[in-house]
Order: sequence, then C-alpha cells, then structure tokens
Amino acid sequence: MYISHLGFMELEDFVKLIHNNKLDQYIRDFRTNKHLCSPKEIMNKKQRCFYCLDCFRYAESQVKEYKDYYKVGKKKFYKKDLEKEDG
Repeated sequence: MYISHLGFMELEDFVKLIHNNKLDQYIRDFRTNKHLCSPKEIMNKKQRCFYCLDCFRYAESQVKEYKDYYKVGKKKFYKKDLEKEDG
C-alpha cells in the first residue's frame, strides 16, 4: 500500500465531503502530491494503489447515510454537528 507523504484523510473530514456533496469534485481535482488519500480505517486493503477513483468509491460505499446521521463502522457522525462546523 502506498503511503502518501501527506498522510490519510481523517474519517470526519471524509464524511463532511460526502455530506456537502463535494466528494466528486475532490476526486476530479485529486493529485497524489497535493491531496490526502482516503481514510485508512475504511480503505480496501486489497486495493492496488494509484487507482484512486476505485479507492475513494470503495471508501464512500462504507459510509452509510441515515436520516439524522452517517455511520461508518461503529462510529456515528450526526448531520447537525457536521452543519455546525461548516457554518
């Protein structure tokens, strides 16, 4: 697995991108020397590196959206908290 010199994105930041509908734009602009990789906690361990689109799409599939919150594994991120931090 490639380990970017910039590191990995925090799980909460990744959920914020999904919540704000900015993930597609982040993927379009993605450069390995400028942007963070998807969160390590939800990355596919069998994924070949530098197939960034596949990696981000797999990570996105691990985030489940419910009415009031997003769930990633056992962690919950409430939508109202994500909106507070943006504004």
